[in-house]
Amino acid sequence: MRTIEIQAYQFDELDKQTQQKIIKNHYDINLHNDWWDLVYEEFKQVEIIIKGFDLFRREIEIEIYSSYEETANLIMSYGFNTTEQIYIATKKFLKHRDNLFKKHGENDKIKEEFYNDYDSEIDSIEHDFHCSLQNEILRQLNNEYDYYSSDEAIKETIIVNEYEFKKDGERL
Repeated sequence: MRTIEIQAYQFDELDKQTQQKIIKNHYDINLHNDWWDLVYEEFKQVEIIIKGFDLFRREIEIEIYSSYEETANLIMSYGFNTTEQIYIATKKFLKHRDNLFKKHGENDKIKEEFYNDYDSEIDSIEHDFHCSLQNEILRQLNNEYDYYSSDEAIKETIIVNEYEFKKDGERL
């Protein structure tokens, strides 16, 4: 049997070049299986389920649990910042829906002669809203990915977890 002694260094004890090498080698340290959970959970609160996504292809599949109107009302009351795109898109949807109802309705009902027009137009408005939701969710997922793969986040994870390294940057 033999004993080998190795000097162990904390991230901050290494030179800048070695630190950059460590960050590069650990580019995916924060991108474990569930890095997207916060976004999933936030949208679940407003009854939008993210079924799947591909950031690189810019594709996402979402499911609205309730009606678009109910989802819009949940979004408006959830606490999103009024400058966030999801809030703006939701406000636009509700305005278009209200205008459409005023155009084809009377006394809280759609006039019978306008049923087909209303159905066609509301489908279009809901489709646009659905696309806006998909785009916003993709944007948020992309922001999460960018943060978790950033040098800052990688460095923070390494320091918080007190990983140790050899002088050349190899993790112990």
